[in-house]
Amino acid sequence: MPRKLLIVGASARAAAESARRAGFDVEAADLFGDVDLLAAARTTVIADYRRDLPDVLRNSSADAWLYTGGLENHPRLIDRLARSKPLWGIGGEALRKLRDPMAWSETLRRAGIPTPSVAVERSQLAPGTWIEKPRSSCAGRSVRLLEVREAELCTLASGEPTELTSNAAEANFEPTYWQQFIAGEACGALFVARADGYATLVGVSRQLIGLEWLGAGGFQYCGSVGPLPVSADVRDQLITIGNRLTDAFNVRGLFGVDFILDADDRAWPIEINPRYTASAEVLERALQVPLIAWHAATFDGSQHRNSSDSATPRHNSQWFGKAIVYATRDLVSGNLLDSCSTAYPNADAATLVDDRPTLADIPRPGTAISTGWPIATVFASAADEATLIERLRGRATELYEFIARQAPSA
Repeated sequence: MPRKLLIVGASARAAAESARRAGFDVEAADLFGDVDLLAAARTTVIADYRRDLPDVLRNSSADAWLYTGGLENHPRLIDRLARSKPLWGIGGEALRKLRDPMAWSETLRRAGIPTPSVAVERSQLAPGTWIEKPRSSCAGRSVRLLEVREAELCTLASGEPTELTSNAAEANFEPTYWQQFIAGEACGALFVARADGYATLVGVSRQLIGLEWLGAGGFQYCGSVGPLPVSADVRDQLITIGNRLTDAFNVRGLFGVDFILDADDRAWPIEINPRYTASAEVLERALQVPLIAWHAATFDGSQHRNSSDSATPRHNSQWFGKAIVYATRDLVSGNLLDSCSTAYPNADAATLVDDRPTLADIPRPGTAISTGWPIATVFASAADEATLIERLRGRATELYEFIARQAPSA
């Protein structure tokens, strides 16, 4: 197995730490260059994927590379980079289909899996509630809820202004598609697509979306908690989804499926994340599974140690969670790394089982952080979900209070 691995993306910290625990010599390139990433890997801070990553790969001594969040929206760049160094991830051709809601929705629908209706033109909208998404959506940014009325649809063909068209203009982007709104709980399933054409369900997490106490809003992703226990029926639905996507699109390695779990215990897929996901480290900590090692095994020819449909233990009493704390004002970060004991005086009361830090994605001192951008990530564990959320909220509050004392406005 190649021992040198390069990890690139918007944030490489979680995957880099997983790779290091799996025994890899890790290099990384991301947009932040946080303190804890610098401790885990030889790191290059980049500003532009297209401009900077070709040089990063050219100068890297790694045997292979993989990408995290953000790069899935650049399939042409992925293919270009894959020509210079072996890619342990999903290539451009499959990416285009997995990021095309019409393509993967139709594939799953043919397999009998319920999927939300999708419209790519306003004329295709029916009265009801829709989610408006840019095709290159990431972490729920620029995603909005729309109520479409019959009267609006009647005037669309005439070209007259309506609330629908006005809202789109005010959003300052041209929406690429609309997806039927499904009421329920936002969840994420993580899979490993194996070389035998089937997928292992690693686990399920509940997503934290738009929480004000984390400085988020709307549909913005701000964390995950898990492992979420689901019924045998839901688990079977998810395994069918994972297997169908793996087979239809020749998927290999780690990938995630965001889904809505409705009141009737139906899993409605709403987005495919064709890479190491933001919730992966929550499940990795909770289930004690070596995710990057499993991912690597699907590419380097070694045997995946778990070839069953599901890797989730039947009994797991410990909940784990991460919460991304977003800036509510422009600020300049202080030295959070040296001040963790001050920011978290009660951290020992809820130490994670694996004794890893309760604060991550720590910005370098002097980093300018704009309103709405992440400050850091907090972690917690508990015996139940309610206590876990309470601990995450407490740690976020402590971090905001610490920032207010230490970090000046930008």
